[in-house]
Amino acid sequence: MKKNAYGDKFEGQFKDGKKHGQGTYTFANGDVYKGQFKDDKKHGQGTEFYESGNKYEGQFKDGLKNGLGTYFYENGDKYEGQFKDDLKNGQGSFKYVKRVELASHINS
Repeated sequence: MKKNAYGDKFEGQFKDGKKHGQGTYTFANGDVYKGQFKDDKKHGQGTEFYESGNKYEGQFKDGLKNGLGTYFYENGDKYEGQFKDDLKNGQGSFKYVKRVELASHINS
C-alpha cells in the first residue's frame, strides 16, 4: 500500500513507478475508486464510491468519466448513458424513484 502526503491511499499494481493495472484508490475524504489504471490515472472499467452515498460504474479515460456508465444517486435515482470529460454527455436516460407523499387526518 502506498500513501501520499494528502492522506490518500493506493493498493494495487504499478508499472514504472506509476499506478497501472488493477487497484483501489482511497481518497482522504472517504471516496473510493476500484478499477483499472493507466499511467497513474483512472483508465478503463471502474467503480467510484462517493462519501455522499452516490456511486458511478463505468468507463474512465485519462482520469475522467468517459464512455458508457451508470451514476447511482443515494436517493435511488440513476442515470445510464454516455459521459465525456466527467460530465453526462450524449445518449442517456434518467430513472427517478417515485416520490409519494402521504397525508393523514388526525382527529383530536
